Parts: sequence; structure tokens; C-alpha cells
Amino acid sequence: MPLHCTMLTMQTSHVIVAGAGIAGLGAALASVRSGLRVTVLEKAESLSEVGAGLQLGPNAVRVLDDWGLLPQLESVAAEPQRLRIMDARSGRTLAGMDLGQAMRERYGWPNLTVRRADLQAVLLEAVRGQSQVELALGQALSRVEQTPEAVAVHTSDGRMRRADALFGCDGLWSAVRSHVRADGAPRATGHIAWRALLPRSALPAGVAPDQTSVWVAPRLHAVAYPVARGEWLNAVLFTHAGDLHGASQGEEAGLAAAQDWDLDAQRQALQQAVSAAHPALRALVDAAPLWRRWVLHDRPALLDPRGYAQGRVALLGDAAHPMRPHMAQGAAMALEDAQALAGLAARDGAEGLPAALAVYADRRWRRNARVQLRAQFNGMVMQASGPLRWGRDLAMSLRGEKLLDMPWLYGFRG
Repeated sequence: MPLHCTMLTMQTSHVIVAGAGIAGLGAALASVRSGLRVTVLEKAESLSEVGAGLQLGPNAVRVLDDWGLLPQLESVAAEPQRLRIMDARSGRTLAGMDLGQAMRERYGWPNLTVRRADLQAVLLEAVRGQSQVELALGQALSRVEQTPEAVAVHTSDGRMRRADALFGCDGLWSAVRSHVRADGAPRATGHIAWRALLPRSALPAGVAPDQTSVWVAPRLHAVAYPVARGEWLNAVLFTHAGDLHGASQGEEAGLAAAQDWDLDAQRQALQQAVSAAHPALRALVDAAPLWRRWVLHDRPALLDPRGYAQGRVALLGDAAHPMRPHMAQGAAMALEDAQALAGLAARDGAEGLPAALAVYADRRWRRNARVQLRAQFNGMVMQASGPLRWGRDLAMSLRGEKLLDMPWLYGFRG
């Protein structure tokens, strides 16, 4: 499907999108394709996506395909052929599921894995190709005001912009969120994510380059999958912050550290975490040229639609529902949000925007909350010990693929 936008008229609604990450660029592209005029405000002076890689299930790929971006995505992504869950200590396989062609046949779209920077570049190129999108960098929000007829956005350089609506896509530490729901700062989960990228040529024996590998152990789990057409492997290890010397939580390291995705990691601390692990996992830690650490934060799931929209202001992605990464659905939910909101926002013109945003909130909160809560549960189960660990292993051995495949998630076509 070629990129396009609806014929514009003098009555075209104008929306401001706060944030130019995956959620913000997705919202901008979906909005202009629906016939809206868009201004994207990004506080950074230049766009450089943080994080190493992400997984895009068929539900996320469907949205990108609807926007005409599947060929561009497939040119930079990888397609793992199998998911394998292993005991991190013994290396024993607990469960597995075919991906690759099996996911295409089951859901109509592939399961792809990609570097965050590559996905952002695909979205950014598409957005820059739209004449009705203005992208303004170095624009940090300082104040938001709204009336029944419009919203005014003030930035730290003293400028003020008016629009018919504001879409808050500014992530976990959202500045827009306080104008919809005053619930304070995100909470530290007590975990640290350690991440690295390895060239395929550097992979140690026992680490498959063409599958998504998951190792589980008490108070530790790891995930690895190919990215960049299979030329690189993205690896992430999750540990408890209090278990490792020198790996402090955000409250101890200060607010700046809490918001930093890219803190310097100490290889020795990570080697300590996997000292009792299977040789393949230890070798993976040793083989990575550089490990970085990220202090995990989230927010409680919103269990009603009120926290998603207020008047002419709506939240999308992590600004609304920051997710722990144990379902690999953060980007997918943001893309689904963008598609749903843009379609509704363009339906009844500027006067109908508050009602459209309320409908969006009502349509999205249940699904997002379900995924948030499932991600928390997955993290607990993957790092389980004692009877819960035994029960997990037994369930995986008996039900395997039925536990790993989730039609309610991957088959969504909202």
C-alpha cells in the first residue's frame, strides 16, 4: 500500500504529537495518513534511538504493513525461525515454538526482530515524506493549557503553539501525562536490564543465530534474538538490582540515572550474575564487546479509561501504559494505539476530537492493561524459584507451544 494522505481542506484538524520515538513517529504517520495536519515536538536536539533491539509480533507488523512499510521493515529486520525456552543452569530445553513461516501462516504476518534505531529510521523516513508533518527538534514541553476549543503547548524556548489536540507520546517519563493524570513519577521495579549487540561472527558455540533464545533461572533470565538481517544478535539479561554490587537502583543513583537507558555496565558484575549458568550463557556474556545497563521502571496498569485522555489531550505508548519488557509488546501496543487514535481523531473534525479521544481511551485500556499485567506475571515466572519454578517447568513440558502461542495477542486486528 503506497503512502498517502487524504485530500486536505481548510478545515483539516491540526494535532501536536509530543515525542519522536516509535510511538510519536507512528502517531504522526497514522494521523497524516488519516487526513490530519501534524506537528511533532521532540525535546532532543537530534534523533538517536536508545536501546538495542525489539521484537515485533504479527500484531505489530500488521500495523506497519497497513502503513505501507512492510518492505522497508523486512529489509532491516530478521525473522527468527524458532522460540526456545531453556533452563539457564542446565541448558535443558523446557519448551519451544516454531516461528518463521509458521507465524506467517497462522496470523498472516511474520514475527520480526529489529534494532530500535532501524525501526525508528523506517518510521522517520516515512514521516519526512509527508508534506503535512512538521518535525521540530529541541522543543521540550514546559506547559500545556486547553480550552473546550483548542490546546496550547508551551516549550522551554518560550514558544507557544496551538492545535486542536495534543497526543502525548513522550515515553515513560512523560511531561504530558501530568495534564491527563497526576500520579507522580514512575516506580522502580527492582530490576536491571543488561543489553548488548554481538556480530554473528562472534557468537559462541551453543548460541543459535537464527532463533529467539530464552534462558530462565531463579532471579535471572536472558533473551537473545537476531537483528539487522541476521547479521547481529541482540542480547538482554534481567537481574535483580539488589543482587549485584555496583548495580544500583534509580533512587540510589539519582533521577538522571533512573531515566538513563544507557548507564555504563560493569562486565564483572554481569559475570557474577551468570557464574552458575550453563556454559553457553556464560560464553555469551564474555563474547559481547560491550554491555550497557538500564534500570527498569514502570507504572501500575490503568484499570479504567480515565488515565488515557482528558479533553483534547491523549496519551499513547509508554506515556499511557509503560510495560515491562517480558512480553516484548511495548512497541506493538504503541503502534496499535497510534492506528486506533488516528482513525478516530479524523472522523468528526476538530469539534469532535474530545469525544474521539474518549472513545480511543475506552477501546484501548483493557487490552493494554492485560498486556501490562501479563508482562509482570511473565517476569515473575521466568525468574521463579521453589515450587513455582517446578510448576512452570512441568507446565512447559506438558503444554509447551500452547502456553507460548497467544492468538488473543498476535491475531488482534483492531
